[in-house]
Amino acid sequence: MTTTRAQIGRAIASILQRPAETMNKYLLIKSWITTQNNVLEACQAATGLKWQVHHITSQKRHKEGLELLETGNFRGIGNMWNVWCHSDGKGHIFAEGDLANEMLGLPQEDM
Repeated sequence: MTTTRAQIGRAIASILQRPAETMNKYLLIKSWITTQNNVLEACQAATGLKWQVHHITSQKRHKEGLELLETGNFRGIGNMWNVWCHSDGKGHIFAEGDLANEMLGLPQEDM
């Protein structure tokens, strides 16, 4: 899930106009949902290069993260974050119903 600075600005302005609805709440917003494959395609298009890709399962990524953390290497947190964000195979971490975009009147954007 990705959010542009412009979308964040619109969300803040909308939140300030709706204090009763938004007070003391965590509000999740998005500009669009992307996947690692979408990002790869965009990077390849931008650079004109074919990137080498290594596929790895979430389980292996999780195991590697734990091993790093057990040795005191906090780079393992990146592995854990990656698993949390992508292990469902959909490339996002929140369901559409969890988002405040509609309540805040935010436009749909795309990459």
